[in-house]
Amino acid sequence: MNTIALEIWYDEGSICTFYTTRWVTNDDAAASETDRFFETYAVSEHPLE
Repeated sequence: MNTIALEIWYDEGSICTFYTTRWVTNDDAAASETDRFFETYAVSEHPLE
């Protein structure tokens, strides 16, 4: 059975909180879906990168 976890990805305190999902595996260091997205599609010249 596939299991996913909902986790806080980035917390801006009282302003906003971003959540992400992560596959629950035996590897606790597994990247979240949001991290995998940015690793794939991030533009290195972007000012926030």
